[in-house]
Amino acid sequence: MVASAAFLPAIGLVLVGQYSMFAFFSAAVLGWSIPRQRTSWSITALVAATFKPHLGGVIILAAMWAMFAAKKPNRWKVLGWLSGWMAIAFLFGFLADPKWPLHY
Repeated sequence: MVASAAFLPAIGLVLVGQYSMFAFFSAAVLGWSIPRQRTSWSITALVAATFKPHLGGVIILAAMWAMFAAKKPNRWKVLGWLSGWMAIAFLFGFLADPKWPLHY
């Protein structure tokens, strides 16, 4: 995982303003953390996936499906924390633009 973050083309993406690396890196972290039931890593990766909502949505749905299909014991905790962070992100959107749900 560290090697993928230090990969020169990935760093180049961030330097030119392309944030897709965060979504792909979060998918890699999820692939590592879900089988090992690392709740904090799973939550962090799911939140990082929201940098690119069109990719992150698919990653989040796939991760939640994987956790619920495998009946992981920490699945409800991850879902609860993710819901909380998504609510906070929704509310922070109003700081940028009070009418953002209508504009976007």
